[in-house]
Amino acid sequence: MTRAASRVLLAGGLGLFSWAAQAQSVPPAGGLRAGSLIVRASVIGILPEDRNSTVSLIGGHIDVDDTVSPAFDLSYFVTDHIAIGATTGFLRTSLSAHDTLLGTVPIGKISSVPLVVTAEYHFLPNYRFNPYIGAGVAAAWYYDANPEGPLVQTFGVDAAAGAALQIGVDYQISGPWYGNFDIKQLFLSAHARINHGEVTADTDIDPLIIGAGLGYRF
Repeated sequence: MTRAASRVLLAGGLGLFSWAAQAQSVPPAGGLRAGSLIVRASVIGILPEDRNSTVSLIGGHIDVDDTVSPAFDLSYFVTDHIAIGATTGFLRTSLSAHDTLLGTVPIGKISSVPLVVTAEYHFLPNYRFNPYIGAGVAAAWYYDANPEGPLVQTFGVDAAAGAALQIGVDYQISGPWYGNFDIKQLFLSAHARINHGEVTADTDIDPLIIGAGLGYRF
């Protein structure tokens, strides 16, 4: 895990546990239990961090721009405290190669569909303020590449998979409506092929995903 991500997750964790202690004094709001399903719509910020990358022939490293995007997720409660969560969205990302023999080389834009599935532990499901943590797996599929040219005529990125960590909180606004704040750290490696494989690139993207949204409990 990157230092920046570690600091964010640690700060978030300390904050959530502090809030959890305060929430103990809040009367139960009848919220969540086994069989509950929360469906959420969120706005997420994706902050990739290139920890380690290699580019064949021209050298340098790959840079992936930060992205803001809508996302959709759900949590299904298997027990009062344990839920299975799933998050997906549609992203459009810009890639470039930096510090190469040719200087900075814009690669292009590409779309992706990420999927994150986690097992979540909810600390206070029957209280208005309910923090949770989770761990699981993440995957991303890439399509619709738009190369920048003239140096890059074609490019593609292979599907990627890795681990995911999660920390967040649901807040019962009123009845079945919940506000949500969530942080996920993904550990993904990507393989790109440029100009029909004449140049290849491998990078550890490891994006930090920060999201806020609104959910409805069924």
